[in-house]
Amino acid sequence: GPNADGLPYTAIPRPIVDRDLNASYGDGAVITRLDGIGTGENFLDISAETRARIENEVIAGGGEFNGEITYAPGRGPVEILVFNPLDVRDGNYELQFIDEDLSDERLEREARWVLRDQEQPDVEIFSAQTIEKLNEQIIKEFGFAVVIGQVPEPGTNETNANGYIGAEVEYAEGEAAREWLGFVPEGFNPFPTFDFDDDAFDYLSTQPGERDDDLDQNLGLTQFGQTPFMPYYLLDFRSRSEFDQPYISPVYNESANPSEFVRNESSLADLNNVDIVLTPNKDLWSRCVVVESANRYYGNVPALETVGDAEQFDLRASPSVTKEADENGLPIVDNDEGRLGFGWFPGYAIDVETGKRLNIFFGENSVYGNGNFPDEYYADGGGRGADMMFNPSSQIILQDVLANAGPGERILPDIYYAGGQHMVYVTRQEYDGCERLYTAFNGPSFLKATGLVNVTWAGLLLPANNNQMTSYADGLIPSEVRIKMRVTNPYQVEVDNKDLDGDQRTGTGANNYHPLYQFTLEGLQADELTAEGVEDALDQILVVPNPYYGFSEYETSQFTDIVKITNLPAECTVTIYTLEGKFIRQYQRDEEGMVPEGNSRAVERAQINPALEWDLRNSRGIPVASGVYLIHVSAPGLGERTIKWFGIARQFDPSGL
Repeated sequence: GPNADGLPYTAIPRPIVDRDLNASYGDGAVITRLDGIGTGENFLDISAETRARIENEVIAGGGEFNGEITYAPGRGPVEILVFNPLDVRDGNYELQFIDEDLSDERLEREARWVLRDQEQPDVEIFSAQTIEKLNEQIIKEFGFAVVIGQVPEPGTNETNANGYIGAEVEYAEGEAAREWLGFVPEGFNPFPTFDFDDDAFDYLSTQPGERDDDLDQNLGLTQFGQTPFMPYYLLDFRSRSEFDQPYISPVYNESANPSEFVRNESSLADLNNVDIVLTPNKDLWSRCVVVESANRYYGNVPALETVGDAEQFDLRASPSVTKEADENGLPIVDNDEGRLGFGWFPGYAIDVETGKRLNIFFGENSVYGNGNFPDEYYADGGGRGADMMFNPSSQIILQDVLANAGPGERILPDIYYAGGQHMVYVTRQEYDGCERLYTAFNGPSFLKATGLVNVTWAGLLLPANNNQMTSYADGLIPSEVRIKMRVTNPYQVEVDNKDLDGDQRTGTGANNYHPLYQFTLEGLQADELTAEGVEDALDQILVVPNPYYGFSEYETSQFTDIVKITNLPAECTVTIYTLEGKFIRQYQRDEEGMVPEGNSRAVERAQINPALEWDLRNSRGIPVASGVYLIHVSAPGLGERTIKWFGIARQFDPSGL
């Protein structure tokens, strides 16, 4: 901002010449979650090491996860930011949330935090404010700042974002060229030149004023409509016109009481922060139920008799399958499983706040199988809606349905193939191979609602840009991809919900499951200069301007003569000689020093002036003559440098300047 005179401040950047800096302002720390949950406004991203541990020990190995999650630098639940790269100190630290009663299962609004250096655990730094409001507290002793502020639940309309943080799609390292995954976004219109049925993929609720999830009240969260997954709670389960116009959606398209039950028994506050990983590695696949995607509108298509009595979210009426393929490329039937409807999702989902593996499942529309349409209607030679595989194609429309429709023949919604309508559903249930969901979906519609209340995210995924899935034998997925869905979540105690849905807490319990974090600053502390660094520091010392033609921009009037010797270390001796070696002037420079005791400044050391001004006079105050001079700099611990400088003194300048 401006100074007291209303003018902008002038800043002169200076290189650091007395040490090698390893950090920049704003660099983040590596944070490990030990207890509790919460995000602040931060986009959580677990580290590659933690991901590998979950995959190897839990998903592939079948073991338990202890809840210790290490996050990528700068992407943890709290912000630890370098503010002083000169004096930031490497080390291991602990950040504990505390309130009046750590024995209960509630984090008070007036909670605070305490910071400890694990090498000096008796030294405690307490937060200056409660967590209720966002605050950046500078820890000058360590050179970093702690930024923490409580956030509301998603959907409470306390901010414009309304809980929205964002989404990312990340491909495995080295496979970025295979960006194959696509999705059908909110509002997609496959017939932009026609004025009909343009809201077939209009998923999100538009019923005004009838529910708390009305779009006008959740505009921030509707940004998820342009991401692979959307909040299931916001999907519209009712028709949008008096004509009951068909539409394709992952939602339970049923206007009766079961759908109302889902809304009444869930909320946007249930949204979890999840990573959904699609991978060809079958060791990481998830046992899941496969459900029917054909909604109630398909029951009005007389030609599609082979669907029979199947309804949306019924278990697919096909034998359960294994992860292996037969000679025809189809999944081998699981003869050890006596129930119908179990398959495998090619990947997994985890909650990045707790590390828990979650139930994930998919659907397929059996209308697009069983010979309901000629194989030539499909771009890849056959329908993919009834084979118990997550193998969508990139084809959206069955053009031949439109082309071969007779006069007055109903063609909607069967024209919308959408790759076989492989809807994907992520839940807040801890993974059990979808056993609880099987019980819910293997019954009447009201029982399905008890399973759907656990669904948090849903999307219609398919390959993009005419990409193709691989064979079942090869793992279906062309290259591994991670989808990251993020919303705000208040800092809170992780509650034991095992009586509700089988979930149990993860973590150490050291803070009774109130938020507790460790973080590491490693490799950020400044180093002593190497031999190469010393040489570079000396090379940066300059005299400006050089040559000097009777004027420099440093001068404020015609009566001043100034050149600067720049990029000097804090301690050095600067001596000026004539070319013949005659002594002209010497400066003893010593600007190193700490801020006096009791000073409240955030930076412990005083600012060092990076330059020395020479007024072109000798040691007796007499102006020097035009000519060539030698400027010698001797810096303890660095070495020496001599610079040749040429100047035309103002009084001898033939131009009269």
